Amino acid sequence: MTVKFRLYRGLEIYPLVFPRRPTLSGRAHDYEEGFDAAVRIQEPTVESVPTRSRVFRLVTQSAYRSAGDARRACTAYAEQVIDNCPPDEAFFEWDTGESVSIGTERNARGSPAPSKPPIFADFTR
Repeated sequence: MTVKFRLYRGLEIYPLVFPRRPTLSGRAHDYEEGFDAAVRIQEPTVESVPTRSRVFRLVTQSAYRSAGDARRACTAYAEQVIDNCPPDEAFFEWDTGESVSIGTERNARGSPAPSKPPIFADFTR
């Protein structure tokens, strides 16, 4: 599997998409319930230099209908997080205590983003 990322404002964005229902041992994948998503934002990889990264989970009321929808939402969410970082602070030292609201579609049916701002989990702490 090829790991694809997008470079945005000098940071790498890695969409992390997974089935909403975990695959049970000995069973086939179940994509009927849709997909959930998270995104990893990290510094560009340089040989022999450790890179910093942060992972944010996109929490929605309903699952994304396709992996493509989830990947697009990850990219849009990451761009909004990066854009909302105050200019006088470094991204990886910025306390993202406030959630970021994005105005993207949640799924292929064109359902609008929820009225509440999405909640994200910062797994780096």
